[in-house]
Amino acid sequence: MGLSRIEAWGDAVVEIEASSYFKSFAETYVAYMENAGLLPPQQIEVWLSEQQWAMSNGTPFAACNYYSYLAGRR
Repeated sequence: MGLSRIEAWGDAVVEIEASSYFKSFAETYVAYMENAGLLPPQQIEVWLSEQQWAMSNGTPFAACNYYSYLAGRR
C-alpha cells in the first residue's frame, strides 16, 4: 500500500533588481548557514555583505524553486 502521485507542480520566486522577498530571506539564512556549518563565519559575513550591497544598489538576483506533490492511496 504505497502512495500514488495525484498531482505535482512547481513554483519559482525570482527577483531581479528588487529585494522585497529575498532581503529578509538573506538575513534569515545566515543563522541556518552558521548552524549547519556550511561556510566559515567570515565567509558568511562576506556573503551577506555582498547580498546587502547588491540590494542597496539595485542589482540583486535571487531565485528559489519550490516543488509540491499531492499523493494519496489508491
